[in-house]
Amino acid sequence: MNRRPFLFICLAAAFSIARAKPAPVPLLVAEQLDSNGKSTGASALTRRTVAYLTLQSGIEFEVRPYPWRRALMLAEEGQAAISGLSKNAEREKIFAFSHPLYSTHVWMVVPNDRQFSIASIKDLAGKRVSLFQGSLLNSEFEKAREEGLFVVEDDPNNLHIRFAKLLAGRCDVMLVDNRNLSVSELTTHFMKFGFNPDLLHVIERPLIVDPIHIGILKSKIDGFPMDALNKAIDIGRKAGEFDRV
Repeated sequence: MNRRPFLFICLAAAFSIARAKPAPVPLLVAEQLDSNGKSTGASALTRRTVAYLTLQSGIEFEVRPYPWRRALMLAEEGQAAISGLSKNAEREKIFAFSHPLYSTHVWMVVPNDRQFSIASIKDLAGKRVSLFQGSLLNSEFEKAREEGLFVVEDDPNNLHIRFAKLLAGRCDVMLVDNRNLSVSELTTHFMKFGFNPDLLHVIERPLIVDPIHIGILKSKIDGFPMDALNKAIDIGRKAGEFDRV
């Protein structure tokens, strides 16, 4: 029996299968930390969101959790796409953005005995603001930061540490982004991380409601499945799947 034709057929079939299945698309995300400051990888929300997008679009993602500042740096270098981006003027110069996945609410936490009225970003004047390290918010907030309206303190993505810092008086207000739409839900969530409702207060109205996107460097957009991704996002939002996720 001549084995060469058979071997050729096997190799051709294997090559065809390899070509039919695209390589996973790397996706940078913020890593989560436990109460001891150790990485627990991507958040459950991130994992569920990516799983839905894969199911709906057929795009297989390779999720790469990093500290947020590191993830941003890698995305800005064009190493991979990144999930969790809000838009602002600086980012729009370099990134192509997907359709919004959802909107995150930027909530304000203050000590019960040092509450102050906040109706807008201007009311943060002169305050020390605790922000998740590497975070950039909307254009209005970033402009106020650059103008020195308030002092931003970049803190680790660890709610235990940040609540303790706020209680110790080493900052005036803590900003936390979260998709929970009610203060009661948010308070219940925070209590898992050392939040004491007798000592701390979540201000009823979020400071910012910010749409969140997947972004990729504009120079790297060729070959990235943005159309398929946007179609999956649109279907998911219309069907309410991201709210269920």
